[in-house]
Amino acid sequence: MAAKGAALRLDRLDVMQALHESAPRVPVVVTFRPMKSHRAIQGTIISCVVACAGLCLAVSPAALAQAAPPAAAPPAAAPPKAASSGDALVAPSDAPPAAAAVPPASAVPPPSYGYPPPGYAYPPPAYGYPPPGYGYPPPYGYPPPGYAYPPQAHGYPPPYLPRAAMGASGSHTHDGFYMRLSLGVGGASVSKSGEKYSGGSGAFGAAFGGAITQHLILYGEIFGHSVHEPKYKVGANSVTERGWDMDIGGVGPGVAYFFMPLNLYLSGTLLLQRVTLSESNDSNRGQALTDVGLAASLMVGKDWWVSDNWGLGVAAQFLLGSARDHYDDSNWTTAAFALMFTATYN
Repeated sequence: MAAKGAALRLDRLDVMQALHESAPRVPVVVTFRPMKSHRAIQGTIISCVVACAGLCLAVSPAALAQAAPPAAAPPAAAPPKAASSGDALVAPSDAPPAAAAVPPASAVPPPSYGYPPPGYAYPPPAYGYPPPGYGYPPPYGYPPPGYAYPPQAHGYPPPYLPRAAMGASGSHTHDGFYMRLSLGVGGASVSKSGEKYSGGSGAFGAAFGGAITQHLILYGEIFGHSVHEPKYKVGANSVTERGWDMDIGGVGPGVAYFFMPLNLYLSGTLLLQRVTLSESNDSNRGQALTDVGLAASLMVGKDWWVSDNWGLGVAAQFLLGSARDHYDDSNWTTAAFALMFTATYN
């Protein structure tokens, strides 16, 4: 029995040494010598050997995974490696699955994420809606409400005209030297209490001056009305003065203004005037009817340009004056009207 126990211990030591040398590389194959009297002991030893081999197979892949460096991205699945005589076969399903890469929190989701899920509502804007009465600011370039543009210092510029339309310098303008000649027909009367001379008359006038500013003229004028064979009336009786003429003449300063572009003008003259009676055949034989008195002449007319500086037109003249009788202290009142044809140079 002692010899059998020593042989059993020797067999156990051989088995443990074989397991220690072959566990990291290859599965352990143990050969037992059959013993008729120790079947139960052999079954126990075989169970321990199988359990140790399984433990080595489970620990070896986990140690290899911990020792390997971390991979940047999960590699593609590779076919299982064929087991060699010196390596243990590891099933592919036993390896732990690689973790998926997690995008950083600040990354912007790509457009392929699609629309938000149903029921999702966009948050309201942070600034909210404007309060009541708030108006949107005007667009850039426009003044704020209530702002008025300052008036222009010189008004709007005159419209542009080609030089051909404007004509030569000074043409069709009232500036520089001024001359107006007039000739027409009308009527005149000289009257005082109980007496009156009247009749149709011929009228003439001539004015010479210059422009103070454009369209404003200052001039001096002489004029005359002549009544051939006037009718003399005393009370209810009247007689025609055969062979006699009554003349009204005067001279004085005046001013005229032209309204452009109508070329319509208004002129007024303050005159020193006198009335005389003279024979028709001999003007030297005459007599003064009045002394020198005052009169005012008003003329309204219109001209049409016939050249750069000449204009022809028509005018109406009104005259009213007063003068003392040459022989007594009575006063004669002078009144005249004439329709004139005019020629104006300016």
